[in-house]
Amino acid sequence: MKTEAPVGMERLLPAFHGQSARILAYLAARGSTTPEDITKELGIPRSTVYKLLTQLVATGLAHKRKVGKTEKVSVPDFVFYIKNTAYIGEMKVTPRNVIAFDAAHTPAGKMFIGKHGQDAFAKFVELYDNYERGNLTAQLMARDLGVTRYEVELLLTDVRSIDPVEIKV
Repeated sequence: MKTEAPVGMERLLPAFHGQSARILAYLAARGSTTPEDITKELGIPRSTVYKLLTQLVATGLAHKRKVGKTEKVSVPDFVFYIKNTAYIGEMKVTPRNVIAFDAAHTPAGKMFIGKHGQDAFAKFVELYDNYERGNLTAQLMARDLGVTRYEVELLLTDVRSIDPVEIKV
């Protein structure tokens, strides 16, 4: 009996977690780079980078192209809306906020969700996109979420623990 690969979100959700999420966020900040730069900057083993890039390209979340003898990788400016699940009404995931999405599994993320709910966390993920671009401060995020700045700072600290490399845009 032959089984086929899962279709839809089942194939995409693993890319929004762990090292794949770090690579997506890195590519979104950098624009275009080489697999070797990803290995060097993020400290992910070369073989893992190539494996994850192959998966990201297969799902359409990343693109590879040859520039001379160099292979360049980039990420399209995608937006995914995860709607009507058991836990959230709607969540917007982009390459720039995928790291915040992954923070749901961190201690601060679990605490925030437990206290304020999945919808508030979904709003944090959406606001993180503007925070990451420098258009929003932690204080303004807290005000928009109706939470304390301390709670937002805890979440942001956990996001930085997922992706500790400061990416210069």
